[in-house]
Amino acid sequence: MSSGRVATLDIGHKTYICMSSDGSVVDGPSASTITSPSSTGGARTTASEDDSVSQSNGETQLSEQMQQLSIRQDTTIQSNQPSLPELRAYCQSDSLTEHGLRERLSHLDLQVEDSTYGILLIDVCANYCVTHEIIQCVIEHVPGAVSAVDSIGATPLHFLCLNINVTLDIIRCVIGGNPDALLAQIEAGWTPLVILCHNRAVDETVAEEILTLFLETCPESAQCCTHDGNLPIHFACRLRSPEFCCMLIQKFPESIQHEVEGVIVVYYVLFLLAVNDSVALAVLKMLLEDHPRIVRDVRRNGWSLLHDAAANHLPRAVQVCRLIIRAFPELVLELDESTDDVQLQPLHIACLHGHFICRVASQTVNGTTTRYPLIYTCLETNASNLNAGLEVIKLLYNAYPQAIVNAEEIFRRGIDISNFFVDDVRDFINEQLRYATQASNLQLVRTQDRNGRLPLHHALEEHAPLGTIKLLVQADPSTIQTPDSEGSLPLHIAASEYECPNVIKYLLDNCRTSLLVAEDYWGNTPLHYACQEGRYDVIEMLLTRYPNAPVATRNLDGDLPIQLLLDCDDQESADFASCIFLLLKASPEMWMSNENLVLALTS
Repeated sequence: MSSGRVATLDIGHKTYICMSSDGSVVDGPSASTITSPSSTGGARTTASEDDSVSQSNGETQLSEQMQQLSIRQDTTIQSNQPSLPELRAYCQSDSLTEHGLRERLSHLDLQVEDSTYGILLIDVCANYCVTHEIIQCVIEHVPGAVSAVDSIGATPLHFLCLNINVTLDIIRCVIGGNPDALLAQIEAGWTPLVILCHNRAVDETVAEEILTLFLETCPESAQCCTHDGNLPIHFACRLRSPEFCCMLIQKFPESIQHEVEGVIVVYYVLFLLAVNDSVALAVLKMLLEDHPRIVRDVRRNGWSLLHDAAANHLPRAVQVCRLIIRAFPELVLELDESTDDVQLQPLHIACLHGHFICRVASQTVNGTTTRYPLIYTCLETNASNLNAGLEVIKLLYNAYPQAIVNAEEIFRRGIDISNFFVDDVRDFINEQLRYATQASNLQLVRTQDRNGRLPLHHALEEHAPLGTIKLLVQADPSTIQTPDSEGSLPLHIAASEYECPNVIKYLLDNCRTSLLVAEDYWGNTPLHYACQEGRYDVIEMLLTRYPNAPVATRNLDGDLPIQLLLDCDDQESADFASCIFLLLKASPEMWMSNENLVLALTS
């Protein structure tokens, strides 16, 4: 346990440290600098000053000192009750204990209405030596201490929330006597909850326990703004755990629409650089699960949350886009509601790099006015954000590839302008336009080459993105069931070539699941190919989503899918072990009666 005083309480441009005996706030007092009033009511001296005072009036000064000493001695003889400055000095010292405090307070006989000694509770709450027993001792001997307030409005609860050794029991003891303190604000409008959000040193588990108590006792504390309009979540998202932040928003979900200086809370949490990725993504996942409508409906300057995520350069913006699209795929179609002549879809916004944009085409395509936006691009490219930008473009293209078709001429015109798209973006758009041209020609979509392969087969071999596969399948869904000259369906090729299962899932969702057991001329099913190539995510998806996955089917060489997986090189990986377990679980009898497989598994 740390000992000594709480270091600082920073509010705006001011720094407060602890209280003086009259309740005012001073910088840096300790047991050796506590002020005490003179018996004559004149100037104050400090306990650390030398007892001798410079004599400007000679014997007069000495006479006054002797008189003061005589009065103090008389007071000591008449009563053992310690003075307030002496008690405060002890309460602020690192030698503070319950026994010592109880011994000193036992001489007090205070009434409930006597608030003079309430400052003692503030002193012990600010001391790193504080314990539950010490708090109880003060409250027991000083009735009404829980309602003490210093000159800037700080309560004992404010200082407890700043103390690194605070515990839930200590907080509960103080709140029990004065729950209204949860809404008490110091001069900057800070409540105890705001200070708790600021206390980096307190244990995170303790902070979450205290927050739970705060929200149960006074839910409104999550909604209490500081004088500059900030909510507790503004501070918590930069300094506290994901769990802490989610608890705050759960109690007051409407807070994500609260606006300060033109910035909505949800944008602050998701796109502020100072906010940790784990906090931002945890908050978004919680909102999508528990309050999806709020996320879907939030708008800033006519932009949806997806528009902003698509335009953002933070690496986590990719994951933000992915989560939002998964929850609301229709948002990729939404035009912004700005007052500009040109309205943008997220896909177009994602193609921007930098902050300078310019017009490259009219708003008409083939003479017809389109609601799709003009193509914009950047004049300055941030190379450090290029990978994230490309990933967002691909993510949005996969969600709604039709955007590239409907605005094809505009995209092509933008590509033709030198140095308008960065090279990687130009290459990606160019390649997808080539596929889009194929998809627009139904005869070409259905035409097999000399090996019996369709454009869909070739696109899968070339690892085309999901958006392109969608365009080809939507042109003629029957192509999913067309084998090449070796009996390979598009599904066989996808299982062999793709590490990510989204393309395989799309193909299966758009055909009869019986194709999952289809065999090529070598007797291999799609599961055989996934196991042979070690496509762990694909294997897991097939086994968890489709009960009829052919785990016990042998190819013409007599191999089960699991036997092909056992030939993979990275058998030490957790993914490998997980897939082996899933295969065995799907068909226990398969290996219990197979001696060779048992030997392979145990070797």
